[in-house]
Amino acid sequence: MAELTANGIRQYLQTNKGVAIGIPGVVLVVIGTFYDPGSLIRKILFLVSAPFLTVSAYVAGQKMLFLLQLVVTLSAVLAFFPVGLSIRVGTLLVPAVLIFIYLAVDGYIEEDPYWPIAGIGLILLATAFALGGLSPFYVTLFLTLGPGLIATYSLIEYITLDIPVQFIWFVLNVAIAAGPTVQLIGML
Repeated sequence: MAELTANGIRQYLQTNKGVAIGIPGVVLVVIGTFYDPGSLIRKILFLVSAPFLTVSAYVAGQKMLFLLQLVVTLSAVLAFFPVGLSIRVGTLLVPAVLIFIYLAVDGYIEEDPYWPIAGIGLILLATAFALGGLSPFYVTLFLTLGPGLIATYSLIEYITLDIPVQFIWFVLNVAIAAGPTVQLIGML
């Protein structure tokens, strides 16, 4: 990591543009996690964070994170509309499963050996988004496990493959999983 001076940080962010672009998105999501899940401010913060995180993953060349973020962006948009279960499943869960199948068939494991961890996390996250308020226990469970798996994937990639943008995705997903984890413990 760059030296912790203003010039060192500036140089690091200029070298790692995906990190620089993603930081505002992470900050917005972290702030959003402090608001009630159905609140308008949370929905707005998550929606505004989406372009930063999508572009961050794209600029950093992280196909798994980019595809994951596309589904999350769809969820952030859908949060503003009263849509039924079939539309949520068709818009969120079906694309998540298709992304998983596409990456598996495409041989993406050669390029990113840890992607299945995030792929399963994406499917769990999309399932939670699709279920909405239908099953509070399972939604909370999937909102704990999905981001937990994505955080694990990001940490592994950051440590073993030295991919800087993965660190902000690790922080992001730990923050997202924190609230549901506490809720889940209370439900048990």
